[in-house]
Amino acid sequence: MSAPQISYAVPEDRAALMRLWKRVFGDPDDYISLFFTHRFVPGQTLVARTSPHAEPAAMLFLLPIVLCSATARWEGRYIYAVATDPDFRSRGLSSLLLSEVHRRLAAEGLAFSALVPAEPSLFDYYGVRGFSSEFFRRAVSIVPGPGAWPDPALSPASLPELLSLRDRVFGSSTLYGRWDGQALAYQQRETQLLGGEILSFSFEGEPGYAVCHPAGELVLIKEWGFSSLCEPVFAAIARRFGRKTLRLDLPALPDEAGARPFAMTRWYLKERKREDGTPPILSLVLD
Repeated sequence: MSAPQISYAVPEDRAALMRLWKRVFGDPDDYISLFFTHRFVPGQTLVARTSPHAEPAAMLFLLPIVLCSATARWEGRYIYAVATDPDFRSRGLSSLLLSEVHRRLAAEGLAFSALVPAEPSLFDYYGVRGFSSEFFRRAVSIVPGPGAWPDPALSPASLPELLSLRDRVFGSSTLYGRWDGQALAYQQRETQLLGGEILSFSFEGEPGYAVCHPAGELVLIKEWGFSSLCEPVFAAIARRFGRKTLRLDLPALPDEAGARPFAMTRWYLKERKREDGTPPILSLVLD
């Protein structure tokens, strides 16, 4: 058997990659189509083939992202949708892809790669492949009570507004995963497809936003963009979606009560200055 062939995808791979995605993840066709219409770039998609002309047997996507601190900015890639065809598992294809990611990104002068393990057991898998947990989260459940607050006006957030608000809210983090306009435009489309909304608001003169997804009896707030927890806004969101309970995943420090590892990084820099600030945040990661 010949050695696997690792390369960037070509445009003609699109249909085969969509089939591979469907087989591994089982997502609805409209969701898969959304990703491949708006986020698939062949030169940012690494594939493994069992022979030079075979369809991809494994894949991963390298989405551009920037990590910022108060004094520095680093360009890197978010590794997304690592997948191997079930017929070709246990051959080390994902490990080969990840090794090639590290080699190529370092050679291109990029500073890091990041990913979110799909389940807790995979933190060890990625740990032995050079990644370390750097972003942590804590879950908060909120049931807004009755109150005599003014009703904050909620409205769909525009793309320029979302870019500006994210920078304002997270700019003081020790590390802030900053997505560009294309990535946030996709996030808006994905949120809408899944029945959610990205809502902006103002409370006591301070602007904010929330990325909201209804899920059963809950509203999941995928990203909370405000300086504090704000019950009047939570009550307005609960009414808007007809739910009683909201769940937030908030950035946390590793030793904070209820903190759990969320995202991992591998840095290709020889040295990196670490800074103080609010907890690191990497969010809206299509996890």
